[in-house]
Amino acid sequence: MQTAIDTNRNTEKFPIEEVNLAYDKGISLFCSGKYEEAIGYFDKIIDARPASKIAFAFKGLALQRLKRGSEAAQCYEKALLN
Repeated sequence: MQTAIDTNRNTEKFPIEEVNLAYDKGISLFCSGKYEEAIGYFDKIIDARPASKIAFAFKGLALQRLKRGSEAAQCYEKALLN
């Protein structure tokens, strides 16, 4: 199943199905308050899809919850500029 989550495709490195699973897991962890773990999943997505606005935005939210404001701001900026 393919979604419109991300337009930058590098299917050899990280197929869309794995990207979707990483989003699901990262968002689930974020909603459970497991921000450090969630960041790990968003980082995997960003490594494979550097133009992922959603991954940068969620990573920023998780960093903000961890009181890491300057890092969060960098993620928000990347989400806006990608």
